[in-house]
Amino acid sequence: MPQAVCTPQAGATVAVAGALTTILEINSESIKTLFFRIVPTGADLTDFQVQARSHEDGAYTPIVSAAGDFTGYLGHVFDASGSLVTLTDASVGWMLLDNLCYQSLRIRANSGSSITVAYEYCVGYTSGR
Repeated sequence: MPQAVCTPQAGATVAVAGALTTILEINSESIKTLFFRIVPTGADLTDFQVQARSHEDGAYTPIVSAAGDFTGYLGHVFDASGSLVTLTDASVGWMLLDNLCYQSLRIRANSGSSITVAYEYCVGYTSGR
């Protein structure tokens, strides 16, 4: 019988300098769910995207990128603190993401000015498939 296993991952702080910047990129082949928490410092976010690709040589495609993508279950986001697209300075935002079948996931953010973004995440696996 499959069992769920959750593995917390160490977070980090990333500089975002006025352009869409990769915050996290992970191989997600064996991941079922991803919990992601983010805190921008210095200014509000002006863009937030979750991108996915189906194989390692493929191109990334945005799967979560609009404010409405964070409300209601639309196939990718199980739950969220609200829209992360315009998360305000020093606010905590989070989302619980369903990895439907992607090889890798990439989380990117932008602000109109230079800021830092602190994040942490936890991945959920299903063992015994």
